[in-house]
Amino acid sequence: LKSIGKYAFAYSKIGNFTIPEKVEEIKYGCFNGAKKLNNIQIMEGNKVFKNYNNQFLLTKSDFNSSVFDVLLFIKQDVLKAIIPSFIKKIAKSSFSGCKNLIEFDFEKDSECTLIDDSSFFFANFLKRFFIPRKVIEIGPCSFSGCKSLTKIYIEENSSLQIIENMAFHESALESFSIPKKVIKIGYFAFSNCIHLKIVEINDESKLKVINSNIFNRSPNVILMIPSNLKEKIMILKLMNFQTFIKII
Repeated sequence: LKSIGKYAFAYSKIGNFTIPEKVEEIKYGCFNGAKKLNNIQIMEGNKVFKNYNNQFLLTKSDFNSSVFDVLLFIKQDVLKAIIPSFIKKIAKSSFSGCKNLIEFDFEKDSECTLIDDSSFFFANFLKRFFIPRKVIEIGPCSFSGCKSLTKIYIEENSSLQIIENMAFHESALESFSIPKKVIKIGYFAFSNCIHLKIVEINDESKLKVINSNIFNRSPNVILMIPSNLKEKIMILKLMNFQTFIKII
């Protein structure tokens, strides 16, 4: 056995799991919704996975490296999660549906560059989230359905370039500041955000196009575009979407 497929044990009642020696890949969503899974063991000889601090299951972005820099899964009984500074990627669905977690943060000087697809999908414990400076991409549906998430803090001098499709769909965000290096905001990124009131674009923004469906069914949005950019950023209005944004 070298690979364990996506959703293989999703929503199962297993409480213990042992990763065999020769397994090299665990696909995303493998343990989604496995609420009783609180003990993951790794067979001696397996050099691909690591149980870190009895909280996280880690793997490597480069099998030839000695650094376990990808966070795959968090144990379901963890109450407080502090992401180690050496983590470069939060993998798909890694925190999806977490019920018990009440506190989340990154260590100082985080190396994280990617928050991958559905990482925090319906993670209703989240009330606030801090995005480290080196994060380049927020993947599709990363924070979709986070109904307690009201505030995103983005570290100064952010490297963020891409906010993917439905990244914050149906979250409780009240405001959002788009960093200057962002060049893409995906479809429905802030759709169904009924509490969202202010979206502010940096006055040095590199954005060229904003599709109106980004804010589909978000009825209270005021989009703040600096006067020096109003003629440089195209607002593309698409038919058949309920969009009510005001631009100032």
